[in-house]
Amino acid sequence: MTDKSGAIINYCCVYAATGIYNPSPDLNSVLLHDENVSIRLLGLKGYIELVDRVLCPQNKENSDKLHEKTKEKNSIRRNTFILQAHNHAVIHVESYLPLEVVSSYYEENSEIQAYVKAPLKYNAENAFKTVSAAMTFARGNLLSKNYDFIHEQYYVTNNESSIMKFLNPVEVFEGGTMSEISMDEITVAKGLSSIFHHDKELKDLISIYSESLTPDKSGHLHAFIAAWTALEIFVAKQFKELQSSITISINGATTHKEFSSRMLIVMNDKYRLADKFAALSNLYDRTNSDADIAELKRIKGIRDKFFHKMEGEVKNLPLEQTRQLVSKYFLLYLETKQEGFVFQRATKQTS
Repeated sequence: MTDKSGAIINYCCVYAATGIYNPSPDLNSVLLHDENVSIRLLGLKGYIELVDRVLCPQNKENSDKLHEKTKEKNSIRRNTFILQAHNHAVIHVESYLPLEVVSSYYEENSEIQAYVKAPLKYNAENAFKTVSAAMTFARGNLLSKNYDFIHEQYYVTNNESSIMKFLNPVEVFEGGTMSEISMDEITVAKGLSSIFHHDKELKDLISIYSESLTPDKSGHLHAFIAAWTALEIFVAKQFKELQSSITISINGATTHKEFSSRMLIVMNDKYRLADKFAALSNLYDRTNSDADIAELKRIKGIRDKFFHKMEGEVKNLPLEQTRQLVSKYFLLYLETKQEGFVFQRATKQTS
C-alpha cells in the first residue's frame, strides 16, 4: 500500500522458533499475507538477508570511510543478530501502512511519534499470535513452544521497497526440545494461520494462548497465566456445547427424561473445571483420559497454592505441561472441525 508520495512506514519484528532446528538454509515460506501484514518463515539465507537489509544494514559504499572500531562494532552487532537464531528457523513479521495513513495519527506537542501511535505494531503482534499458535499446533506436542524475541524495527520505504530511513531503532533483546521442520508442517501451519486470522471465535482464544509462547518477552508468570486462561476458556466453551448431549444412566440404563432433565438443570452451574475437563477428555481421548485428568488436577493444585497461598516460585509454575494440555485437546477439536489437516503426533519418550 502506498500514498501519493510512495512512502510506506514499516514495522518488523523477528523471533527465533526454538522448536524448529536446522531448517533448510533456503527456507522462505509465506505463512500469512494480508492487506497490511506479512509473515515469513526463514532459514539462514533469508535471515541473513533480513539482517543485512533491516536489522543491521551494511553500507558497502561508505564502508571504506568508516573507522576500524566502527567497522568492528557493526560486525559484532551483525554477528550477534545471526547467532541469536542459533540454528533455528526465524519468523519475520512485517506490518506496513502508507505515510498518509500514519500521518493522521500525528498530534501536536505529543511526545509519542505518529508511527508508534499507528496500529503498525498492533497489527504485527496480532498476526504473530495467529501464526505462532498455528505453527505450534501444526507440530509435535513435545517440541519446544517458545518463540524467542530477537528484534523490532520501524523504517520507511519507497514504492520500490528500498529503505529510505530508519526510525528510532529498538535495542536488541539478548536472547526445550526441537526438530527439523517438514514441508507438510509448514503447509498445515499456513492453513491454520489463515483460519485463525479470519475466524473471530478462534482468534480470541488463539490470541490468549499465544501469549504463553513468548515467556522470554512477557515473563514466565504471564506466560503461565495465558496458558491456564486459554485452557479454562477452551474447556468451558467445549463443555457448554456438550451439555445438551449429556444423559444420566442408572446401572447402565438411561433414566426417564424428566428425571434426567431435572438432574441436569440442578447441576447446570455446579460443574467444576475438573468435571468439565473429564467430560472432554473422555470424549476426545478415552484411552488416556485418566492420566490427563490427573495431570490437570496436578497443575491446578500447583496453580492454586501459588495464587491463593503464595506457595512456590514463579519459575516452577508448570507452563510447558499446561501448554501441552491446551495443544493436545485443541488439536483433537480441530481434527473434528477442519478436514485435511494432519498434525504431527508426539510419541512418548522412553525412560
